[in-house]
Amino acid sequence: MKFFTYSDYIKSIHSINVNNNLAIKEDEITYKLTEQNNKKLDKIYNNFIKAILNNEEEISTFIRIYFRSKKKKELIKVDSEILENKTVIYKEKTKNIFFLLMYITKIDTNIPYTVLRYCMEVIRSWKKSNKMNKNAIYPVIIPIIIYSGKEEWNIFMNFKRVETKLTTFEKNKVELGYNFIALNKMLKSSVLYNCNTIQKLVLIESIKTI
Repeated sequence: MKFFTYSDYIKSIHSINVNNNLAIKEDEITYKLTEQNNKKLDKIYNNFIKAILNNEEEISTFIRIYFRSKKKKELIKVDSEILENKTVIYKEKTKNIFFLLMYITKIDTNIPYTVLRYCMEVIRSWKKSNKMNKNAIYPVIIPIIIYSGKEEWNIFMNFKRVETKLTTFEKNKVELGYNFIALNKMLKSSVLYNCNTIQKLVLIESIKTI
């Protein structure tokens, strides 16, 4: 399991300029659609994906199956102004454990930086609303990338390999990675394929490509 801790957060803020190096937004990439029908279909498609990602019951079941937990987790959706399209954050109701879910349809080399930016923002927000003391249970963020593209995913999954203009994560021992699911590699024998949420996402993708 890949996760991001408060310790990683402290190492990051003391080693890099997050605003300059990690403030990468998806809306800087423009997608040109030439046909009106394609725009309508994409809108319907996006609404289906958002509906699934924003359904606490769906995501709770998905998390339980993904981590092979016997007990279903009670999750609360966390609102954030910095989140891009098809990205959601959930928190366990009784624990400081957060789940960051990003639904990606195309290869994007900025994804690792975006994941780090979101994880740091979660902890920043948590610090604002909680008193820091020696008894505090610091948050843990578990990032999960759900990829629906056809291209082979070739983006690194561990920040030890990341270099910035100011420093390297290797020297500062920030080891954030992300958990990864490729929908195009889902097999019926897979444990995850038995998850209703994954089945819906696979079905939506298959319909889109017809």
